[in-house]
Amino acid sequence: MQMQWKDEYKRKLVSAKEAVKVVKSGDRVVTPLIIKDETLSLALFERRNELKGVKIQRMGHGPNPGWLDPGYEDSFELTLALYVGDTARPLLDAKKADFQPGIFSLEFKALDERPAGQRKDVDVLFVVTSPPSSNGFCSFGFDLWHKKEYAKRARIVIAEVDEHQIRTYGDNYIHVSEIDYFVEHTPPLLTDAEVKKTLASVQPEERRNKLWDILKDIEVERRNEWLPILMGVKTEFLNFAPKMIGTAEPEEDVKTIAGYVSEIIEDGDVLQFGGGAPSAQLVRCGVLEGKHDLGIHTEMACRGLVKAIWDGIITNKRKNLHQGKSVFTTLMGLSQKEIAWCDNNPLIEVYGVDYVTNIKTVSSVNNYVAINSAISIDLTGQINAETVFAGRMWNGALGQVDQHIGATLSKGGKAVTCVRSTGLGGAISRIVAQHEPGTVVSVPRYFADYVVSEFGIARLLGKTQRERANELVAIAHPNFRDELKKQAKEFFG
Repeated sequence: MQMQWKDEYKRKLVSAKEAVKVVKSGDRVVTPLIIKDETLSLALFERRNELKGVKIQRMGHGPNPGWLDPGYEDSFELTLALYVGDTARPLLDAKKADFQPGIFSLEFKALDERPAGQRKDVDVLFVVTSPPSSNGFCSFGFDLWHKKEYAKRARIVIAEVDEHQIRTYGDNYIHVSEIDYFVEHTPPLLTDAEVKKTLASVQPEERRNKLWDILKDIEVERRNEWLPILMGVKTEFLNFAPKMIGTAEPEEDVKTIAGYVSEIIEDGDVLQFGGGAPSAQLVRCGVLEGKHDLGIHTEMACRGLVKAIWDGIITNKRKNLHQGKSVFTTLMGLSQKEIAWCDNNPLIEVYGVDYVTNIKTVSSVNNYVAINSAISIDLTGQINAETVFAGRMWNGALGQVDQHIGATLSKGGKAVTCVRSTGLGGAISRIVAQHEPGTVVSVPRYFADYVVSEFGIARLLGKTQRERANELVAIAHPNFRDELKKQAKEFFG
């Protein structure tokens, strides 16, 4: 058996150019979260003149292989699923790509249960894995998400093998026999000198300097992950990148929000932190200080969580599910030092997002506290985490909806929504009387629970419309409270 998988691996080992020959015109090619393949998408784009109508479904568009540029619409039809990302957002704005909304709890229902003609089969899947272990199992590294579940459903699975990928406990593996083709590619580590060399041709100088300011703060081991993504981001959006990566120093209003969220968290609670700002920055602001026996069951990791394990704040002792273990579906939000500590560590378990964030799973975890961010919230408690300027898609909600609803259904659970009181440098209120037409309601008002801004805590669960409005007006920015009070009076008396 030992020799069999090794022979099978050698037999399936091909170049990227050879691997992507399996893609035919009209096929659906899926690249799951988070996209890291460096050679497969590029090799597929090289076939642009011989392919027609290839449906590319990407969950979180990373580097641009070429099909984001104009002129290739006949060869590649792009769908962004669950997440948008800065590199692909302009294409969505221009109506040259489509968006597939969804939540992880329902991600595979149509694929599994709907008759032919209603579902969209997966013809080819691109994933990144580690090399095989001594028993022939490859790891999906620190980013599992839904890759294993897609691999079960795809007609052909192509794995790009990267020696940098770590191994974790949980359900984060796939056997050589379940993969059709292997392409070996381990990106080199990027030193400061190599990064500067890569950026030398970037114009104008302002953009080059911004890119360097971001990349110099990223660990050498992670630069190859972020460099190609950042190269595709418009200059005006680069200011958001350090918050997304986790290297930005939290601002004062985030530290204030952390203080209020800390009042909601109790000893023994099982926590989830969303990947957006400000929720992903709260741990670094001391939100867990002074707490005892906390647990972790979260889709995404954020910097500081592993340190809280080291400090004995997170013990997972009181969890009724996966007791003693910190459960994630991705570790990408951690620092490189934290990720290295998670490698082959039995205290850390990584499972598929369809399990970790499933509303049924989350609601079965006692004292579950979901902590996420919002773009805006109206006076009835409707939470928008996806659109700006009414109907412009900013990003999908990923696991936020599942975990928020699951938390409200959990015995002793709480759902916390963090929102800065203003946006656009103070020009607009993020707490609004009514959402503008076209705004996506990510979380219905029925599940609105705690809302936290830098001005306090609004407690909405079980409240009337009038009571909710009063709670939210009280945590709005003072510059907008009078107008919000007036509108609340008009709506609710």
